[in-house]
Amino acid sequence: MANLLVQNNFSRAANSYQEHAKVQFEIGQRLIERFDYYSLDPQHILDIGCGPGIFSHQLKKRFPKSLVTAFDNSSSMLQKIKQKWRYKIAKVAGDMESLPFKNNSFDIIFANQSIHWADDYNLLFKEISRILKPTGVLVFSTLGPDTFKEIRQSWQGVDEYSHVNNFQDMHLLGDLLLKSKFSEPVVDMEYITVRYPSVKAMANDLKSQGVQHQGEKANKGLMSPRRWQQYTKNYELLRDQDNLLPLTYEVVYGQAWGFELKQSIGNNGEVIVPISVLKR
Repeated sequence: MANLLVQNNFSRAANSYQEHAKVQFEIGQRLIERFDYYSLDPQHILDIGCGPGIFSHQLKKRFPKSLVTAFDNSSSMLQKIKQKWRYKIAKVAGDMESLPFKNNSFDIIFANQSIHWADDYNLLFKEISRILKPTGVLVFSTLGPDTFKEIRQSWQGVDEYSHVNNFQDMHLLGDLLLKSKFSEPVVDMEYITVRYPSVKAMANDLKSQGVQHQGEKANKGLMSPRRWQQYTKNYELLRDQDNLLPLTYEVVYGQAWGFELKQSIGNNGEVIVPISVLKR
């Protein structure tokens, strides 16, 4: 059910997403720059949760000999991908927890700000591991538990509902990657803070990105004016020195290699990565 709700949210936001998803694009840019450190010659690349295809095109530009497949659960998002004559992109719609691809299909799997919408991380990582080539690499960004902490804080005491998704801790993600037959998972984190002039502006921006809380404790009914006013009053107490309202993103970056690198483990436990894939 949650996947259907996420699909509907992003389908409704397809026309406004590119204009409002500036944080997602900034995170994706930082993620894609990590390829600067590797010398890769991929044949097939998958962009999971591609949205309007900004990074699908960047991946194709960076690896022009590869076939890039843009994958999203929203057909409306896929329709926004512009087909540039030099950088043709394949488009596939589906559920990322049941990927419609054969085993060992991709050299690179890229997932920017998408995996946190999965219902089951174990199932998701097993699926990604299945379709990743033994020598391939998964590169992703997601959100950590401090994301939207100001929203969570401002709703405390207003009602009994949870208004923020429960994002996974980066250490748990690393453990899940190991359990899913990935080699050498590496995760790191940074905070990004966005500032808004009003609570309404922030709420409209998030809605235009397709970001809405899904979960058992989400409020599925109409928001009463009294609760909204109290929430807004609480949030107003967080204005900073510039008289703006902060919104925090805990951004988690991850990378893991295919299971073939497990065979390159030395006697003292270290994993030996072939020098041919390193640039510097």
